[in-house]
This record gives sequence, C-alpha cells and structure tokens, in this order.
Amino acid sequence: MDRTISSHQHHLFERLSLKGHTIKVIDYGFDWKKDPNKKIYQKREVFPDVSKIYAGSSIDVIRPSSLHIPILEYPYLMFRITGNYRIR
Repeated sequence: MDRTISSHQHHLFERLSLKGHTIKVIDYGFDWKKDPNKKIYQKREVFPDVSKIYAGSSIDVIRPSSLHIPILEYPYLMFRITGNYRIR
C-alpha cells in the first residue's frame, strides 16, 4: 500500500485507535496516472491494521473500486459516493 494518508490525520487516527476506537479510512487513489502499473479498473482493496507512527495502533484502510479513464473518473467516483456504496 502506498503512503498517501496525511501524517497529521494518521497521527490522530492512530492515537484514537490506541484508546480503543475502531478507525476505518476510505482512501481514493487519485494519483493513479503516476502509477507505472496502472490498470483501467481497480478492484476494491482493504488494508487491515495499518500503522505508520505508533506501534500497536490499528487503522483499516479501504480503497474502493475505481475506473481509470480520465473522462469517466469523477462521474464514476460520484456514482460510488451517492448512495450506491456500502461498507462491507
């Protein structure tokens, strides 16, 4: 998994997870154009127990499916956000 989550946000989320909170982050891969292994369609991915700063912290990072065609990228994203998306 790439490290696209902001350090400030990650710091706060990890501290909350250390206090017993369940943290789930939705991460959209907006920088797919820079990826040398880019695909037209990216399946949903889940990265459990991500920790960058504090040992023992646990954040679940969810990257929803995405369509990597420049003209359709944002309409597809809006379709996924507006009620047709459910966290499993």
